[in-house]
Amino acid sequence: MIAGRGAHAVAVLLGQVLVLAGGVAYASAGVRQTVPSLELAVLAVALLLTSLLDVALSHGDTADTDTALLVSGMYLFGAHEMILAVLLARILVHLAVPSRRAIADLISGLSRRVAAILLCVPILGVLNSAPPSSESGVYLAVAGLGTVFALTQLVAGQVSRVGLRGDSLLRLLAGNLSLQGPLLAAGVSVAVLAVVITPDMGAWGIALTLLLLISMRQSFALLLDIRASYRATIEALTGAMEAQHSGQRGQGDRVVSSARSVGIALGWFGSRIERLGYAVLLNHYGLTVGPDDEQVAGRLTRYPLRDVAFLRPVLPVLKMLEGRGSSSVRRSDLKLAYVAARVLETHSPERGTQTSQAIGECLGSDGWLRRAENALKNAGCEAC
Repeated sequence: MIAGRGAHAVAVLLGQVLVLAGGVAYASAGVRQTVPSLELAVLAVALLLTSLLDVALSHGDTADTDTALLVSGMYLFGAHEMILAVLLARILVHLAVPSRRAIADLISGLSRRVAAILLCVPILGVLNSAPPSSESGVYLAVAGLGTVFALTQLVAGQVSRVGLRGDSLLRLLAGNLSLQGPLLAAGVSVAVLAVVITPDMGAWGIALTLLLLISMRQSFALLLDIRASYRATIEALTGAMEAQHSGQRGQGDRVVSSARSVGIALGWFGSRIERLGYAVLLNHYGLTVGPDDEQVAGRLTRYPLRDVAFLRPVLPVLKMLEGRGSSSVRRSDLKLAYVAARVLETHSPERGTQTSQAIGECLGSDGWLRRAENALKNAGCEAC
């Protein structure tokens, strides 16, 4: 497997280098037609600044902040200019901050952008030969160009991770879209705005676009920080539970790892995997939701999970794991609860199988249970 991953990494790197070589050749052929302007210079500076603002994601990928600048720049100035500008910006940042990322990451980031620009060249050719005749036509043209650019970048970024993570391309794409989708859509919207305001505002339009992108980047980074603090809270809670019972040290991590493996095998991703992990971990350590009629207002409660806002989506699953509420919840929560119950039962056989059987009866026999059992078996949960 290691040899296979190494071969995949070499093939991906070779492909990235070929894409970069093709992009440089294409840009060099058309650079003589470039007309220098203040707006183009400001756009190049903006690309340099946004190159410093990529957001690192937990799975090793990055969320880009320069999509809007590259899309609007292609429409306003051309593909040749954007290839050269992004190459110059990224290389300068890499030289100025060498410890920030490895050369392989630099090549990967550049090749994604160059590949996306090259794929947009035919669309730009059509738009140049038949320019939109109305403002709404311009909006649609830039939005379409931005969509193609953003999706191409996303696909190119995940291709290099298929072999490294041993996952399918579609699942990686779906997971990244669930996380970065709003940011990508906002980037395309800002690109449309930049194309609309730059002809009238000139360089100030690009400067305003840069400010919007920085605000978007900070909001997205704050969201990731909040999610990280949630995970840190759960880790601190489980650490405290394990400290009271030294014999359980590491058990929580093993249960969560098994549950995540099963969820991934079933095609789940993003927040669904996160909810599954929280459910099995909290139930494993005996943290319960409590009876529905428990009075919580005006006094301390023995069931603090109810008052934790980020755990509210997990409460229906926890209730089912406690043996109640399985007939009045969404089917997606039933599936989460079934997988959680089966994983917990395989790690703690003394639990019995009553909970998973009750949830399975609510799900019915539509073929999904067989898929779930196969996923459990493939994840090694039969021998947990």
